Amino acid sequence: MEKLLEMKKVDTIYSRKLKVYKVKSIKIERFEDMISWQKAKKLTVEIYKNFDNCKDYGFRDQIQRASVSIMNNIAEGFERRGDKEFKHFLFITKGSCG
Repeated sequence: MEKLLEMKKVDTIYSRKLKVYKVKSIKIERFEDMISWQKAKKLTVEIYKNFDNCKDYGFRDQIQRASVSIMNNIAEGFERRGDKEFKHFLFITKGSCG
């Protein structure tokens, strides 16, 4: 029981040290405006450039398809217009990043 109390105290002290940032609410109209989609696009372009000369065609194709899948899942989740579905597609996107 004492260890639990000690952990709670540590958590409380740590949480006081965290900085809180205020973020403006921005309404995103298109998935292309999302920073995550833009970064996924840059990643895809870099992967296609870096794996261009790879002779292991199966590996190259799998990596390239996974990078495109990241962009596609972000876009599809956004177009569903539901927070729950969007969260689900972001979870799938995370799997493509692995």
